[in-house]
Amino acid sequence: MRSRKGAPFDQIRGFATMDYRLSDLGDDGQGQDNGNKQDRRHDLNRRQSQRRVRHPDHINDVRSAIQSLAQRMQMDKYILIGHSAGGTMAMQLLMGDAALQRLSDQGRRQLSTCQASRNGTANSNQTPLPDAVITTAGIFDLPLLVDEIGPESKQFYTNFVTQAFGSRRADWTQASPANFAGNYKQMWPGNNVVMLARSQQDTLIDASQLDAMEKKLIADGITPTVVKNLTGQHDVVWQSGVQLANLVEQTLGELNARST
Repeated sequence: MRSRKGAPFDQIRGFATMDYRLSDLGDDGQGQDNGNKQDRRHDLNRRQSQRRVRHPDHINDVRSAIQSLAQRMQMDKYILIGHSAGGTMAMQLLMGDAALQRLSDQGRRQLSTCQASRNGTANSNQTPLPDAVITTAGIFDLPLLVDEIGPESKQFYTNFVTQAFGSRRADWTQASPANFAGNYKQMWPGNNVVMLARSQQDTLIDASQLDAMEKKLIADGITPTVVKNLTGQHDVVWQSGVQLANLVEQTLGELNARST
């Protein structure tokens, strides 16, 4: 594909979408008509399976997908794009083993030992790191997300975070990219690109999430490209694709400029 500006989209060799397991939202679905008995049984099995999915299962699934692409498709350069919780995991990938620490109620924490080598590969499990990361409406500070939401949505957001990250706020902080205790530049050396983007019409994820991530990256020696003029509600950017393509175009331009 090629835009009106003649962006270098011919550098792109393919697109891949990663699937990962979801955590349950805790709603048992009582009082809902889910169709016939077979459908209800399937729905019950799915929900029981989701209740077992907790951090770090999500980021481990993403790592496995990237490793598979690298091995099967000889992928050595890529741009990682994450929307909402996908933005969380995109930045968690750069955190190395610090993002893999188990929740407090799941046993003793692991120590963070993963760092990126000069070729951008995580040493602990050979997960290739991206040349650029693009996030749209990313969630980067879980305690802040719950604290700032209005009272009418507080229960939902608390439940959403608790089902995936447990009930202890220390675990929420540990898993939050904006609260990473390490240094992103040390974990991800090189002249890489980070783009943090959001829509001003997004009523689900506050601008403070992007601001917190921007502040952390700058403190670690990485100056992100910040885009705050996207339009539409929370999922519009991801669903329509036009604005997302523009972000990819801009990111490719920055990568090309930094390589010359």
